[in-house]
Amino acid sequence: MKVLMIEHFSAGNEYSMELCKNLSKHVELTLLTVDNSKIQNDETYLCKKVLCGYGHPLLKRVAIYIRSIIGTFCEAAFGRYDIIHVQTFRIAYVEILMYAILRLMGIKVVHTVHNVIPHEAGIMDSFFYRIMYYLSDALVVHNNATADVLKKRFALAGKKINVVYHGTYDFYKEMGMKKTRGSDGIVKFIQIGKIRKYKGAEILVRAAGAAAKQSRGRFHVVIAGKQEYEFDFEELIKNEGVEDCVEFINGFLPSEELASMMESADACVFPYTNVYGSGALLLSYTFGMPVIVSDIPTFVEETEGGMTGLIFKSEDHEDLANKMIEFINMDDCKKTAYKGVIERLVESKYSWENSALLTSRLYSSIRDRGK
Repeated sequence: MKVLMIEHFSAGNEYSMELCKNLSKHVELTLLTVDNSKIQNDETYLCKKVLCGYGHPLLKRVAIYIRSIIGTFCEAAFGRYDIIHVQTFRIAYVEILMYAILRLMGIKVVHTVHNVIPHEAGIMDSFFYRIMYYLSDALVVHNNATADVLKKRFALAGKKINVVYHGTYDFYKEMGMKKTRGSDGIVKFIQIGKIRKYKGAEILVRAAGAAAKQSRGRFHVVIAGKQEYEFDFEELIKNEGVEDCVEFINGFLPSEELASMMESADACVFPYTNVYGSGALLLSYTFGMPVIVSDIPTFVEETEGGMTGLIFKSEDHEDLANKMIEFINMDDCKKTAYKGVIERLVESKYSWENSALLTSRLYSSIRDRGK
């Protein structure tokens, strides 16, 4: 079976690299990705870096984008692929119209729904994403919570939606991870990834302020990632009086630095107010790290109802503070139990082998329809 996968954002994440490496065991795979992608050509699949990456001057970016759209259309229309698998968009309404034309030509399209609509959605996003969801032969989601949202919000048939679990980031295992956690008795909490409004970093700072009233000196919080909205975190940290126990690092984190931070932490905190899936949660599982998450449906599902850590009431910093204190006082036996569940999930449910197998079976079912 011949498959074309299209990924616009692989320069900054390892998702497609991990998926393609395992998926190529089942299908003949070509990946179209951005021109500054970190993905290297692999003997098992063909990687074409022809899409427009970030960082180019405006006029050059426009020229590359136009050329890449024409090239993508020609590749998809005339490359004799059985399946076109769309991971992400650069300019959604342009590309969705292109995929609509390809569907009219009889080409089968699969789309992975990483977000039902973008977190910072424009007024027309819902309209164009609805078109994409209806024109696709199948939709891939990473959890049942997202499947439920698609069914209710867009009245989509359940048989079109396929749950294929997101794998953990084996890429970091290949970096030769070594535990660097000290023995100072201070519990280290971390929140990593792009700092966006819906991720609730402000809630974590306020929770640290509340927790410090009982447990100052017994914990340390690191919030690290590139800030993508206007907010003065340093001022909030000062106002909460937690300059001594909250560290705010604003900027892109290279893989090696990110791995080092994760290795030295005890728990990863996710005070998100809304999300359809979190690569950062799977990254924490890669490191076997317990989590503290808000009670939004995705996290309740992906923690097996709290089997991999603690769950607090969404947007309630006092409840998060209580869970942080509970974790600080938790005995090693309970933490070990969390890690045992995480290890089993990584080896089965959240393995890339499982994800690739389910995806290849989906491709086969679509190809064989009508035969």
